[in-house]
Amino acid sequence: QDISNWDVSSGTTFEGMFDYAYAFNQPPLYCKWQSNNAFKNTTPNPCLGSESCGWGQSECFKCVNSPLQFQVKTEGGSLLPYSCEFAAQNKDKFTCSNEGQVATHCPDVCGKCSEYRCFDSELVFFMGSGKERECAWLKQMEESKRIKQCKKPKVAQTCRATCKFCE
Repeated sequence: QDISNWDVSSGTTFEGMFDYAYAFNQPPLYCKWQSNNAFKNTTPNPCLGSESCGWGQSECFKCVNSPLQFQVKTEGGSLLPYSCEFAAQNKDKFTCSNEGQVATHCPDVCGKCSEYRCFDSELVFFMGSGKERECAWLKQMEESKRIKQCKKPKVAQTCRATCKFCE
């Protein structure tokens, strides 16, 4: 429902007004009530990268695959880099089983959105310069550093629980 025409002139504070809106999958999109009687985007949205403010389903509530490459152990025991894009294009050669680990990295490709869209990837993935990382690396960081890392969309779309991607 469009709320842009609501008369809120008599309101003094709207803190907490939409706190439980997520239960209906209709959260305010990274907005807070401002003193000038308007909603304003006050935090960057890692899902949309948008400066706009609105009401409705954000990208966070969609199922996203990690854009980062990950490692998969082959039957021969060697580790090979793969991507969710590769997995989508080669479903006949690629398995989403692997104890659910690949599904945690590529929930949309694997058809496991209901289970893993808001979970951290359980796989080793590659950051810039070929650095191998896991979401556990992010969990162990000091909070301010973790928040900085989570502002990077690729990290937020990989470590979805740690970065609170769905909140």
